[in-house]
Amino acid sequence: MDVKTLREIQRKEKMSPYLQDIGKDFYRALREYLGRVLNGIKEAKDSDTSNLALRLAEFENIKNIVNDLYETRERKIVSNALYYVKSGDAVEAKNLVKEEEEVLRKIVDLLKSKRQAVLDRTLQGERLVQEEKP
Repeated sequence: MDVKTLREIQRKEKMSPYLQDIGKDFYRALREYLGRVLNGIKEAKDSDTSNLALRLAEFENIKNIVNDLYETRERKIVSNALYYVKSGDAVEAKNLVKEEEEVLRKIVDLLKSKRQAVLDRTLQGERLVQEEKP
């Protein structure tokens, strides 16, 4: 992985209303890439201070891309969760990495349980009012 690849993934994700396939090992590869960048920063601190500012700027740029990418995917995951709750369709993990799939399933489970509890309580109260009417 490199910054060019990361930007391309970000661009594709932003351009599509659907989750893009970023690969099942995306976050592992990203952690490895960030490790290399951080090692470069450490080496620059130890030897070449003129290169340090450039490496620090690169790291900040990467962090911004990663945050934006995650937030874009997060919005899509929440939107998908709402769809699955409303439609009753089975949850599909298409184009989700493992960490994201877990988030989707937990959101769906939480929304379903809360939806059911609120609607049951509300509708039960409505039935009681209807039963009380002569």
